[in-house]
Amino acid sequence: QLTLAGPGTIDCNGVHSGSTGKHIHNINAVSSTRLVLKDLLFRDSPSWAIHIDRCTNVNVQRLKVFSGPDGFDPDSSEVVTLDGVFVQSLDDGVAVKTRTAGRVTSNVVVKNSIVSTRKSALKIGTESLSFFYNVSFVHNELVDVDRGIVLYGYDGGHIHHALWEDITMMSFYDYPHESHAGLWIDFELVHRKGSSHVNSAVIKNITAHVIWNAIFRGCSAAQLDNVHVSDVNIVVENPKPGVGQPYLFDCGPDVKPNGVQIQQ
Repeated sequence: QLTLAGPGTIDCNGVHSGSTGKHIHNINAVSSTRLVLKDLLFRDSPSWAIHIDRCTNVNVQRLKVFSGPDGFDPDSSEVVTLDGVFVQSLDDGVAVKTRTAGRVTSNVVVKNSIVSTRKSALKIGTESLSFFYNVSFVHNELVDVDRGIVLYGYDGGHIHHALWEDITMMSFYDYPHESHAGLWIDFELVHRKGSSHVNSAVIKNITAHVIWNAIFRGCSAAQLDNVHVSDVNIVVENPKPGVGQPYLFDCGPDVKPNGVQIQQ
C-alpha cells in the first residue's frame, strides 16, 4: 500500500514551460494496488494529470487538479473512488477508459466533486477496448464545461451499468473551435476498432442550464439502447450561436425521456 497525502503541491511545470510531453503526468500509477491520494494540489501536467492504469483499490480524496489535458483517467482499473475532488482541465475532466484489451474497468465511483473543463466533464470512453462494469458519477457539480454527461463507445468494449445521478450542470461555455460545445448529454457509439454496446445506462435527478442539445446516437454496427433518462430539470438559457433544431433532445424514436421539466 502507498499513501501520498498533503497538504502540498506537485507541479509538473508542463503547461507554463510550453512542454508537449505526451507521457508526462502528475501521477502515473501502473499496476498498483491499494493506492491512496489525499489532500494535495496537482498542477500544470502536459498530459493526463492523474493516470490510474491497470490498478486495483485506489482511493482519491479531496484532490485539486489544474491540468493541461485530462484531470483523472481511471484506465483498465478496478475499485477506484474519487471523492471530493476539484478538476479544472483543458481536456476531459474525468475520463474512464479501457485502453488495455482484455482488462476491464469496474466499480469506479466519482462523487461529491466539482469539474470545470473545455472538453467532456464526466465521461466513459473514448478508448473502449474492453468492458466497463459499474461506473457511477454521483452528486457532482459541473461549471463552465464544454460537454456534461458523455459516453463514447468506439472500440468494442461494452458498457454494463453506468450511472449518472444527482448531477448539477451550472453553466456551459461555448469554447471556440469545439464542435460539441454545449452538449449536456452526448452518447455516441462509433465503430472504430469494434462495436461497443450499452447494457444499462441510467441518467437521473439532473439539473442542467442548457445552451444546446442532448444527443443519443448509435451507428449501423451498434444500436444505442438500454438508456434510461428520468427526473431531469432543464433550465433553458440563451442557445449558443448557430444551433439548429432540435434544441433540447436529438435522438432516435426509441429514446423516451421520463419526468423531464423545462424552465425558460
